Amino acid sequence: MVKNINLEQYQIEGIQKLIQMNGRALLADHCGMGKTIQAVGYLEHSCISNPGIVLSPANNKYKWAETFQEHSDLSYYVCEGQKAITAHTLPDVNVYIVNYDILHYWYRELLLKLPKTLIMDESHELSNNKSKKTKAAYVLSRHVKHCVGVSATPMRNVIGDLFPTLNMIKPKIFTNKMQFLNAFTIRRKTKYGWDYSTGHNEEKLNYILEKSVLIRRTPESKKKTIETVIPLDIGNRVMYNKMEDDFLGYLRNNDSSKLSNEKNTVLKSKTEALKQCAAIGKLAGVFSWVDRFLKTEEKLVLVGWHKHILNQIYERYKDIALKIDGSISSKKKYEYSKIFNTSKEVQLIAANIKSAGVALDLDGASTLAFVELVYSPTLIDQCKKRIDRYTQTAEELNVYYFIARDTIEQRQMQILDNKRITTDKVIDNKETVYTELLNQMYREARR
Repeated sequence: MVKNINLEQYQIEGIQKLIQMNGRALLADHCGMGKTIQAVGYLEHSCISNPGIVLSPANNKYKWAETFQEHSDLSYYVCEGQKAITAHTLPDVNVYIVNYDILHYWYRELLLKLPKTLIMDESHELSNNKSKKTKAAYVLSRHVKHCVGVSATPMRNVIGDLFPTLNMIKPKIFTNKMQFLNAFTIRRKTKYGWDYSTGHNEEKLNYILEKSVLIRRTPESKKKTIETVIPLDIGNRVMYNKMEDDFLGYLRNNDSSKLSNEKNTVLKSKTEALKQCAAIGKLAGVFSWVDRFLKTEEKLVLVGWHKHILNQIYERYKDIALKIDGSISSKKKYEYSKIFNTSKEVQLIAANIKSAGVALDLDGASTLAFVELVYSPTLIDQCKKRIDRYTQTAEELNVYYFIARDTIEQRQMQILDNKRITTDKVIDNKETVYTELLNQMYREARR
């Protein structure tokens, strides 16, 4: 059993459930509930005779290693680099840890170690069944006795994203992707083929998941999370309106459902330019708010998407700030999170939404603010949970959304709301209360 930690009762029950389900389950407890330690507890049970493999995002690799070091007697080896060590020179250990980015270089050698258990951390990373990492994970899943998916947000965007993980864990139940899509989505014919992004029979799918594969608990937390939308005027309104007119004119002259690949690329480019223009235009308002906040001497996590937006934030506050984006190594990200949580000299961290979405504990702060949004509610929710960890000592957490008035960002909120409704029905079997959604929050903020 795990050591140097007093497990919560629900964590003990989680390990027991994994054992009862013969290690064929999707562990989807909410963020901050200790899914990693539960998976380690299960590996303690399953890796007695044959080794296990942990797949994870690069960010998470060192967190897994640290967890084994502190809380387990299992020996482990961290796979590094794109050149795999041959099986006969790989050390014989209980657990091999490998990140998704290099998995396709390593999986053949790992198979020769005759693994018994496969843990797929942040299993939503395997939503694309055509990617190299998903194909490699699929091969591993067919050669092990136990296969566990681990993710607080197993459905990234649409229902179809779930299928690869479900098929790896329970191939006898989730057998055929087309049958799965036809049962739980509404298909629409488009210029590019059939579209399966609209959910259908979500309650039935949730029932099947809970009966066959899903382990999901909600924290009974005393912490209160207050979410607030802050509408901001943009300082480049003339430029934005001109770009918006050009964008709308392009739409009027080109049926978006019949665009060629070239014209569709142009449309995406114009959309992205409009989003960036709105983000740039509101930065003065963001800076004014952040300046006031920093006078409280509290720590703050600022989250954005575009590199040049994060760069401007970092340059303004670099004497008291750190920056996390795709340009730094996963090990450095992990080190930065430790510094941010413990150093009195670092008050702010500027983070890319994707880079900061997983494997970072930023519980040194109780306030997080989105400078930009993306179209994935999963990424948004994962970022919010960076400050909502089981080690968080603050009783109240604050999440802010800076939204540029009368811009494309309002449409982004609507899309996020629609996607979240589907996700909540499938994973949590709940109806999202509309008054809790971003779009409603924005309207109330404008009153």
